[in-house]
Amino acid sequence: MGDPSRVRITGPLKPYARGFAAELLRCGYARVSVQLQLHLVAHLSRWLVGEGLEETGLNRYTIERFLTHRQAAGYTNYLSCKALAPLLSYLRGLGALPPASPKPPETTAGVLLERYGGYLKAERGLAASSARAYVDMARIFLAWRTTTGELDLEHLKSGDVTAFVLTEYSRRSSGSAKRDPAISAWMNEHSGELGAIARHWFDAIRDCGDDVGELLHDGHPTACIGDAAFAYVNVFNAHVNVGFFRGAELADPVSLVEGTGKYMRHVKLRPDGAIDATALIKLIESAYAEMKRRVAAE
Repeated sequence: MGDPSRVRITGPLKPYARGFAAELLRCGYARVSVQLQLHLVAHLSRWLVGEGLEETGLNRYTIERFLTHRQAAGYTNYLSCKALAPLLSYLRGLGALPPASPKPPETTAGVLLERYGGYLKAERGLAASSARAYVDMARIFLAWRTTTGELDLEHLKSGDVTAFVLTEYSRRSSGSAKRDPAISAWMNEHSGELGAIARHWFDAIRDCGDDVGELLHDGHPTACIGDAAFAYVNVFNAHVNVGFFRGAELADPVSLVEGTGKYMRHVKLRPDGAIDATALIKLIESAYAEMKRRVAAE
């Protein structure tokens, strides 16, 4: 991935994208890792626009809000402050952000979340990925119970929990880019290298645009525009497929796609195999653009 423009970035972070990609490559990041970082930057920049903020508004508190938003939106990777460390370091080096402030004192919510995570893994025997999903939801709930910087659990009632669940359900079920909880469950069930590959490329598909919806179709994560599916991922015994519902019509100059059906094609990914990430991203973006054109023409 030599051209960061292949990841569409809008908003206040767009002017920094090319330089940030070059800096990551200079530091020895693999091209696919640079691609992932740029998708994260694209999401953060869109969120800043929605919040009415510039890059100068990035601080400890806005970053935590963004990560909470990212988790609630259904993303499965880059959900910690550590994920944003390369970008923040780069921006600070340019003087776009002030130097990092000292680590804040431990909060009541932070202590509760740490203990809750330990309980889920040690006492309930949950896998790390499943425990993380529960802790992330608990983090959203605790933020919901925090007013003027104070966590209020003393007056918590069962009706408050019900109200939170209904509010979250309504929020997650509305909007143009609905996230399907069934897909989060599917991702949690597919761990290891193959699961990581599937998560990475499905997140890349999600990042095509704010109008990308999703559902679990035929047992695997599928992305669509309205009711029109355009891409999916699926995990097999030794490989992952990134598939396209009208893949036969896509330009494929490096011959990534496989399949002989009338319309559908797929790209086969193996943990030990090389992949032209730039070409695959271009296929994903082309599949999205073509389906968007078809939907608009109907």
